[in-house]
Amino acid sequence: MNIKNEDGDTIVDRIERQYLQRVAVKRFIFAETDDEWQILASIHHRLMKVFTTGLPSHRLNSDWQMTRPGPCSKNAPEYTLAVLKALTLALESRYEAVDDEILMLLVSLLPRVSTTFAPPIPGPVVYLFKHGCGDLRLSDKVIVNETRGLISAYGTTGFRTWEAALALGELLVDSTCLTDPISVEGKRVLELGAGTGFLSILTAKIGAAKVFSTDGFEDIVLQINECIAENFDDDTVLETMIYKWGLLSSEETYTFSHPVDLIIGADIVIDFCLLCVYM
Repeated sequence: MNIKNEDGDTIVDRIERQYLQRVAVKRFIFAETDDEWQILASIHHRLMKVFTTGLPSHRLNSDWQMTRPGPCSKNAPEYTLAVLKALTLALESRYEAVDDEILMLLVSLLPRVSTTFAPPIPGPVVYLFKHGCGDLRLSDKVIVNETRGLISAYGTTGFRTWEAALALGELLVDSTCLTDPISVEGKRVLELGAGTGFLSILTAKIGAAKVFSTDGFEDIVLQINECIAENFDDDTVLETMIYKWGLLSSEETYTFSHPVDLIIGADIVIDFCLLCVYM
């Protein structure tokens, strides 16, 4: 079968993005057609880089190659093992050979994964985004800590990035599809119910002059501060604070260090009509 480079790049890119975003293994899409499965069988060895370093393998410029993988660059061994098992089983069910290095990595992870149950703890999730022209740059990623299970056990839904935040993030990066495009460049932005801080960090990376990342839970705000440190070496744009915006009495006020040009929020109310009540 004649395999085009761009076909292989597309498949690898899709798998890498799912892996970095810790998509549930049962929802993981390795390939969708017979042709794609044949291509994957030939090039799945290229996934070793993302499995071992947490860095994508292609479409990157030199900035990425100089990145030293840190604690928020690699997924937990339990998740990596689950993905490797699913990939291996899928290939073998189609009578395709599995790359030796992939198999060796799978075997090496087995002793490191506990079979006893433990409550999930926040782990690194990497979101890639394309801002501007050219190849992906070092800044074109957002690293956050998320807990994908037992959401209600924490008394808040703020420990994971929800689909509404991802959708809003796509619009903030490129809103040319809108009649009235949104731009955060040079603006002072307030995020309500920031949760993992994904949107706050994203807006800072795409040009906001100042970003106030707020949430009503102290533990979440502390975690946002940790994520800010993972994404920026020296940040003066982002400022965090505890802000219970929906529970203020008429006498309570919050003072921000700068006036705000734009307020954003994703999945912060269960009914759009409630916005007029809370705001």
